[in-house]
Amino acid sequence: MLKKNTDKDDLNQWLDSNKAQRKALNTMLNSIENEKENTTIEQPDMYKNLNKNTNKNLNIMNIISQFFKKLGVLILPILLAGSMNLHAQDNGFVPGKIRIKIENESVDLLAKSLSQTKTDGQFKTGLNSIDKLNKKFGATKMKRVFPYAGKNEGKHIKHDLHLWYEINVDSEEDLLTIVNNYKNNDEIITSEPILIKVLNYNVKEAPFIDSAKKGAAYSTDDVYINDQWHYNNDGSIPNSIAGSDINLFEAWEITKGNPNVVVAIVDGGIDINHVDLKANLWVNEAEFNGEPGVDDDNNGYIDDIHGYNFADHTNEIEPRDHGTHVAGTVAAVSNNGKGVAGVAGGSGNNDGVKIMSCQVFSARGGGSFSEAIVYGADNGALISQNSWGVTVESEDDFDQVVLDAIDYFNEEAGNTKNSLMKGGIVVFAAGNENADEMHYPAYYESTIAVSAMGIDFTKASYSSYGDYVDITAPGGEGDWGDKAMILSTLVGNAYGYMNGTSMATPHVAGIAALVISKFGSSSFTNTELKQRLLSGTKNIDVYNPNYIGKMGIGFIDAAMTLAEDDKVAPSMIDDLAIIGTSQDFVIASWSVPIDAGDGTPFKYILKYAKDASFEDAKSVEVDNNYKNSGDVIEQIVTGLEPITTYYLTVESIDRWGNVSIISNIVETTTNRGPDISTDVSNIKIDIDILEGTEGVGQFKIQNNDEGVLDWTAMTRE
Repeated sequence: MLKKNTDKDDLNQWLDSNKAQRKALNTMLNSIENEKENTTIEQPDMYKNLNKNTNKNLNIMNIISQFFKKLGVLILPILLAGSMNLHAQDNGFVPGKIRIKIENESVDLLAKSLSQTKTDGQFKTGLNSIDKLNKKFGATKMKRVFPYAGKNEGKHIKHDLHLWYEINVDSEEDLLTIVNNYKNNDEIITSEPILIKVLNYNVKEAPFIDSAKKGAAYSTDDVYINDQWHYNNDGSIPNSIAGSDINLFEAWEITKGNPNVVVAIVDGGIDINHVDLKANLWVNEAEFNGEPGVDDDNNGYIDDIHGYNFADHTNEIEPRDHGTHVAGTVAAVSNNGKGVAGVAGGSGNNDGVKIMSCQVFSARGGGSFSEAIVYGADNGALISQNSWGVTVESEDDFDQVVLDAIDYFNEEAGNTKNSLMKGGIVVFAAGNENADEMHYPAYYESTIAVSAMGIDFTKASYSSYGDYVDITAPGGEGDWGDKAMILSTLVGNAYGYMNGTSMATPHVAGIAALVISKFGSSSFTNTELKQRLLSGTKNIDVYNPNYIGKMGIGFIDAAMTLAEDDKVAPSMIDDLAIIGTSQDFVIASWSVPIDAGDGTPFKYILKYAKDASFEDAKSVEVDNNYKNSGDVIEQIVTGLEPITTYYLTVESIDRWGNVSIISNIVETTTNRGPDISTDVSNIKIDIDILEGTEGVGQFKIQNNDEGVLDWTAMTRE
């Protein structure tokens, strides 16, 4: 809400001095107003901060947000990547900027030349072909995407991060034309536009919480613990089902965190003065105890005490509600008699995991996402928490520089003395499009992509889904009311509700932090962490028959991720059988055996070979997919040779890698295959297109030979 006329005057003054922005804003507002009557999409209202100081001054961006709010549009999820610029956007790209990756043999000359003065208003790179492009497209600035990194520069060079440059261009040409011109240059490995990123959440107004209410569901004295159903859902919320949670209370019997574990919150800035977060903030001790204005730890950043503001390129962290809410889910201080509890917030004895603020969204926009991810790895974070992204139309539509940063984090995080894990993990929100679409960077195979469920195990109404999703966690469901959303910290010692895959993702990051807290050591690896996270799940498909295989391997269970390896393999399978044979495939079946420690196996290895010794055997990996002991599994083995004898056996493996004794061995011989025939020579079905697009006809199909018949039909006009 606009509070007073002076704020409006400030906005008008800003618009008067930024005529292009004013024109673009007016155009955008008019466009939205015209489209408003034709849309049926319900846009969420802005949330109400709980216990928040309502006299807080609004900055210009907040005022602009209110214009959009009046039109039913949420401004926060479309914050710009880059400096605040309201020029018309170019197909979802940051205007006036591109990135290039220079050939390694050319980068030294370029770096040296850029340090020299401009000539005729144009800087020189020392590379004539690039200088010509820069002049053609009005390049006004060129800088490294990853600045000089001090003590970490060697690692950056190892991963070719020093080859990435960002160019500001001023041209009438569209960005993709400019990008392609640079991409075709022999001195450049690749070129790309910068995709505009969004925060993956929805917000609704929430009522004030009665501060007198005390938590009783668990032995923590956090005031609002009973409202954090996502930790322990007892089914008391209307429309909820008990158990639709992360089973955190049981996990807390094992561990509550470890201050030597650091989670990088790549998001809006964390409120570093929040009473429920301050004790669990990461502290750069060298900078905290060092000289102001000096890069005391030689990491390339000055006075980065609790992280860095990459959106505005300053060490001043600007608190934002979204980043503060996410951070609270990961590690709000637990059992401190205040507010909420974080997943890995400790026991109130300074034993929670630490959260590092890597700010990429601010009131003025956003940007430097790749730099922020790399910063986390260079400064001790083992987990990179990311609740942002962009939905693209093609697998080629992504920021390669961001993917390079993700690869860097996965490999280089933890490569420090006394680290509790070698390598890192990068967790991303799957998106809020309620669609099976490509949402980057979550779509990238080197991330852990998180979709969201509500209070009843079902896919949250907004959550994106697809084969790229790895796992599901509670993200809240505002359609069922405020209490069905996710409760966490907000700016100004406040608390409030949000929902979105943004809110689901920090549950996974927090659980990952618990796993490292429990099992971390000099030999613990990110591979082991991923294995624990992705096997510590329960069946989500059974509650979502329309999204089978689209919400990841299951919904995460914190206690399961912390379970101990019992070192006992599943029982031997003794009923392997062949139930179908053809010329190039066979169908095998077996019953799910008992696993004394885990109930059932996690997966199976079905081996097949041309001799009973299984020399040079090939294999097929088969997931158990939450089948119960005694259930029958059927698996097709393809790519076989006709009229050839094969031997098959299967072994079961639990989630820890304990392998059973091999099963009974079965023998089968492929045959000539099937021979199909029909009772009519020409199958004809008439369709009256004036009545519809379907028709019905009958014919018989017969298999005249010994092979299993697998057939399909195609239509033609």
